[in-house]
Amino acid sequence: MNIELQDLRLLRAIDEARTLHGAACLLGINQANVSRRLQRLERVCGLPLFRRCPGGVVPTAAGGLLLHYARRVLPLVDELCATAARSDQERAAHPEDGKPHGERPGPRGEGPGT
Repeated sequence: MNIELQDLRLLRAIDEARTLHGAACLLGINQANVSRRLQRLERVCGLPLFRRCPGGVVPTAAGGLLLHYARRVLPLVDELCATAARSDQERAAHPEDGKPHGERPGPRGEGPGT
């Protein structure tokens, strides 16, 4: 199973909007693209992730489980990206240091975490 971060963002947008059209608007892409990406993800997972209803879509049990993890993972990824960006900014502001801020030797003094 190969699920990408874009897939998790797609699921979150569909759940928030409750329609594929609304998710497309949230993501800034067209509805056909949302539909294709959802179908691909459902093939990858081997299960339907949303039940199509006259008023929109609702998550299936599998979709709800995947959404649960998406809601946990995506904020952590955002935090990771923000931390990495801050680290790059600090490194650029202090090039004389020669190493990233916060880098500590590993347990045997061999480098970070080794």
